[in-house]
Amino acid sequence: MKGRVVLFRKESKSIINYKMTDMEYLNPELRLIIEMFPNQKEKISDLYKQDSDFRSLCADYYLCKKTLLDLQKQFSEKENNIEEYEYVRIDLEQELYRSIYNP
Repeated sequence: MKGRVVLFRKESKSIINYKMTDMEYLNPELRLIIEMFPNQKEKISDLYKQDSDFRSLCADYYLCKKTLLDLQKQFSEKENNIEEYEYVRIDLEQELYRSIYNP
């Protein structure tokens, strides 16, 4: 199964189209690296096929990026909970203050 991908490169703000191979389509590690360096698609594909160290590097980067995104998501969710509790704390402090100073 092959698909078409449209990439947006931050550095040049240009849109790049390319046809994905079966390997790229099925391999999220390779796809991620090509998305980062779309002008080096062929070289990246060749390195990935021929160099086990490069494949390991791609796998490590993919796992690192995935873990970082998961942690950011978890932190964001916890940050929302912290923010909600801060509002509750402030409300409770105000109620305590009113109860103590304005009986």
